[in-house]
Amino acid sequence: MDEASCFHKLAIVKEVWDDRNPGNVSGEDVARAVLHTWCEHYHKPSVIRVDAEGALANSEEFLKFADSISARIEPIAGEAPWQMGRHSRHLRVLLNTVYDLFSEEDMSLSEAVVRGTMAKNERSMFRGFTPV
Repeated sequence: MDEASCFHKLAIVKEVWDDRNPGNVSGEDVARAVLHTWCEHYHKPSVIRVDAEGALANSEEFLKFADSISARIEPIAGEAPWQMGRHSRHLRVLLNTVYDLFSEEDMSLSEAVVRGTMAKNERSMFRGFTPV
C-alpha cells in the first residue's frame, strides 16, 4: 500500500489449496511479486515495511532485492502493532472484499483479487480524488 495515496496493489504469491503441504513463500518469491506488481508499473518504493520477526526481515534474497532498488527496509516490531494500524485496517477491508467476491461470486481467486483491489482503490479517497 502506498502510504501517501492509500493505493493498493495485491499479488498472489503462492496458492495453497490443501493444508497438507502449505509451505512458505521465499524472499525471492516476494521480491519477484514486488518487482512485477509494483515496480513494473510505479516508481520503486523508497521504504518497505516488514514484520521484524517475519521471514522477509531476515531473507538474504529479499534484502539483496531491496538493496538493488535502493529501498530501505524498515522492520516493525510485533509488540508495536499500532505502527502499522492504518495498513492493517486497509488490508483487512481488502481481504474481506476479496474473500466475499471469491466465495459469493462465480470467479477465480485471481479475478477476485483484481476486482477487490479495483474496488478498494476506487473507494479510497485522497484529498478528494481516488489514486486510480
